[in-house]
Amino acid sequence: MAGPNSRTGHDVLIKISADGGTTHTHRCMINMARGLSASQTFTETAIPDCDTPTKPHAIKRTVQSHTLSMTGAGIYDAASAKFFADWALEGGVAKPAIAEVGQETGDLIYTGNIVLNQFDINAGSDKDELTADMSFTFDGEYTITERT
Repeated sequence: MAGPNSRTGHDVLIKISADGGTTHTHRCMINMARGLSASQTFTETAIPDCDTPTKPHAIKRTVQSHTLSMTGAGIYDAASAKFFADWALEGGVAKPAIAEVGQETGDLIYTGNIVLNQFDINAGSDKDELTADMSFTFDGEYTITERT
């Protein structure tokens, strides 16, 4: 039996542009964990059974919207922290971004504008390294292409 054509965590890169989309840079602070999550919201309509009205209604779901969000976490990096702190103060400004899931032919690349939802700097004990967590959501349309 053949196994899956799997990837490891370092194969996921989130690159964000600071210059309006000319260059996209991997921010060092997103260096430990990364994730993508696709979700949809639906409108629901109850559809009665006309032949047997006493039966429970079937539910018809219609996609109302879809979104793609990303998370990143890692060891605190002062240069990256300034970028994210400034962005957080900008109040929802979307920045061009690329999320690469895998680095081989056929792997997926998500491209669009993202907003910074959350930016946290975390301190453990006195001896622990500072860490950072952040989350992003694609703003508007985004594209999904296969790496060639």
